[in-house]
Amino acid sequence: MRRAAQLRKSAESCRGLPTVPDCRTMGRSVHRPTHQARHPDKLVLAHPRAIGTLLLELVLLVLVVVAGLSQRSLPGAPIAMTADPPPVGSCLQQTNDGLEVTPCSAPHALEVTRSWPVWLWDDRGANGRAAVELCKIAATKFLGSAARFQDWGPIPLRTQSVLIRGPGSGGQPWGWQACALTPQAGQRYPAAGAGLSGSLSGATAMSARPAELRSCFDVVEIGWIPTPCSETHSGEFLAERLVRVPGGRLSALSRNDLLASCRIAAPWLVGRDLAGDDRVRITLRSNGADPEDPPPAAPPTTGRAALPQHLITVRCAIEGIAGHYLSGSVIGLGHQPLPLR
Repeated sequence: MRRAAQLRKSAESCRGLPTVPDCRTMGRSVHRPTHQARHPDKLVLAHPRAIGTLLLELVLLVLVVVAGLSQRSLPGAPIAMTADPPPVGSCLQQTNDGLEVTPCSAPHALEVTRSWPVWLWDDRGANGRAAVELCKIAATKFLGSAARFQDWGPIPLRTQSVLIRGPGSGGQPWGWQACALTPQAGQRYPAAGAGLSGSLSGATAMSARPAELRSCFDVVEIGWIPTPCSETHSGEFLAERLVRVPGGRLSALSRNDLLASCRIAAPWLVGRDLAGDDRVRITLRSNGADPEDPPPAAPPTTGRAALPQHLITVRCAIEGIAGHYLSGSVIGLGHQPLPLR
């Protein structure tokens, strides 16, 4: 009864207010929130893609900052953060900005035989001893070997192996080091001049050797002097061999045998038989003298000790005759015309 009386009283107080919500429920609805606020942890777990994007952005930001700090250097000397080492076989030329890669067909000073990033080199490379030994091994492998024909081998190739480096210096943790070959002029060997054109890969073999590094010569009295093969010259050395002789001079028998062997080896090196060509001849030269000159009469050996044995270098050569001179290398020429003037 009491409950019914309260409801009637409430209804009478709400009469005349048709646009107002039922006052019996209004008290409870005005305090009810439209939605419940979630705990922050539950909100993050509800959006895993958002947290992944956030972490990625943070990582990228850290990388950009580290890169910027790493590139700081002295004013006026900008250095790239990283520099790839030049691959084996790359040819390099010295410029005002340092070593630069250039085509091997163009004049250059160095050719890379091995290279590596600085950060891959251990402490042994700091004083250079291990690196120098490494460069010697790399140079031997890069130059290759040459086949011998009837004991005739290639004319020795004089080169020097050096250790070089590129961008980065001192304690900077980037840049590269490399082993490189450079031609070396020496006695009876023409200088390379402004720079070598061509590759030294496999250059131990005469046929693979750049023409600038082949052994051409001019005849001077009974001797010879080295001359670049690109210039007019008397002849070219094709091969050489060591011969043991008594008294330092070839006997007539030994000379004839060597000359016959040289005439067999020459077509193998030139690429064709030159027999019958009256403009050139195949001959021997040794120690600056012509072994075809008749040797002095040997003194009698009766009652005397045998003459001491000596090793001499004998070279197989091609020479122009009858007023003809060579104007280029003939090694590997094949059936092309002889370069004669």
